[in-house]
Amino acid sequence: SGSVAFNKRLREWLSTCDYSDARLRVVSGGSPGLADKERRGDLDTQMEVNRAATHLYNIVFSECDTPYVLNVEDDILPPTNVATCLMDGFDTRTVAVAGAYRSRFSDQWHVHRKTGGQVQLHDTGTGKEVVQSVGFGCVMLRRELLKNSPIVNRKWFDTMFYAKAPGNVVVDWSVTCLHANLQPTLTG
Repeated sequence: SGSVAFNKRLREWLSTCDYSDARLRVVSGGSPGLADKERRGDLDTQMEVNRAATHLYNIVFSECDTPYVLNVEDDILPPTNVATCLMDGFDTRTVAVAGAYRSRFSDQWHVHRKTGGQVQLHDTGTGKEVVQSVGFGCVMLRRELLKNSPIVNRKWFDTMFYAKAPGNVVVDWSVTCLHANLQPTLTG
């Protein structure tokens, strides 16, 4: 993010998080304020956001030299123990573990389950749950998944990315993140 306030908040969070080798990679990918721009019903803005996001993710993920990557988007506020909690969600079949956060466009969680043949946002769950897909707002991914699966710029790129994943995608409902641009209505 190009936001000075966000970068300050992120550095403060990094200094208190439970993972001692956290590294900050700042990449500029779009015009200032693009992520917060109203995009519902505006296909041009949606595509501009997707283009910027996929460009950023592919740069950062291709440069990764660690076995796991924790990605936190600039409007997500995870708990300081997020790295430890998400690492605990991995087993040999798991390729991604996410914290739970609400969609910026509804009161539902940014967690997708397959329902009646369609992938949809859903209400809360419990524990660690294998799901169809999650967003990139607060997710830890195995590097091998990132190296072998570039993110393609198209609508619902996150859902399409996880659909190709060679293993389980998990959400840990105990890792509750706040969406910075939403009123904190979370109870768990």
